[in-house]
Amino acid sequence: MKFKLDHKVIKQIETLLAKESYAVAAYIFGSYSKGTQSSKSDIDIGVLCLDKSSLNQIETSRDIQHLVNHRLHTAVEICTDIAMNIASALELPGRDSAVDVVALLGKEEIITKDLANRFQKAPKLRNLLIH
Repeated sequence: MKFKLDHKVIKQIETLLAKESYAVAAYIFGSYSKGTQSSKSDIDIGVLCLDKSSLNQIETSRDIQHLVNHRLHTAVEICTDIAMNIASALELPGRDSAVDVVALLGKEEIITKDLANRFQKAPKLRNLLIH
């Protein structure tokens, strides 16, 4: 029997981490991330943190902010290009935009629907970063 993460637990974790300005990202690893959890499984959570001096440096340095934006923009474009290439190679219909292609890959079960739903926001983020 698979045990699912309770959304209340996820919200509690989000609330706790949102209070910490040094917490950049959080991710689940281990059995829950692989779908192999059991009643005895714990929840493994990794948190990417910046020390306060690094955070202050990022907040005050336009060069660092520009670099982070550029790298994030590049990462999104690479993932989008890969998705477009996969859809093209498989001759999937309806691959007019990056958002459409990601949804299509989820619909065709080439990537999980959850990943497709989350990644559909990435092209919009890319547009915000470059304009």
